[in-house]
Amino acid sequence: MEQSDEVIISQILQGDTQAYEILVCRYQNQIYNLMYRCSGSPEDAADLTQDVFCKTFEKLNRFQKTRSFFSWLYTLSMNHARDWLRKQNRQVQKISFLPEQEIAEKGQKSPVEQVEEQEKLDRVSQAMATLPLEKRELLVLRYHHEHSITELTEIFSLSASAIKMRLHRSLAELQKKLGVE
Repeated sequence: MEQSDEVIISQILQGDTQAYEILVCRYQNQIYNLMYRCSGSPEDAADLTQDVFCKTFEKLNRFQKTRSFFSWLYTLSMNHARDWLRKQNRQVQKISFLPEQEIAEKGQKSPVEQVEEQEKLDRVSQAMATLPLEKRELLVLRYHHEHSITELTEIFSLSASAIKMRLHRSLAELQKKLGVE
């Protein structure tokens, strides 16, 4: 049976620092993907991910058990990404938002279908990259990672109605950028 995040955090705070590896393994892919979407570079994403997990470890005693660990970690990660982007004074370039399952399915399509699909994905990726970080991450978390509205309220520290409104507005802005009515 898998230990809960809270049990692992308690172990870490009681001196079992090696238990932190469990949390890193559990969440490193999601945090890396966030950092990749922000940086557009595998190397920068790896460095940023490592920075986030180091900072998280240092701040672990501040974690409030009333929140989910993932929400807290993602909030710290978003803040780190914003700081990094501000320091870099740059915007994200073209980034792939293609779900892993669709990558596997691409091999089953004809070359023409693959090119058409890639063109659509490129357009969506370019449009997504022009959205502000918070809007982009809200859409990715909800529709790509399928997080619930409740989880999003914790991550973004907003009410459920505010999350729903921002999702609606973010989708509308994305559709406008794509020329979809």
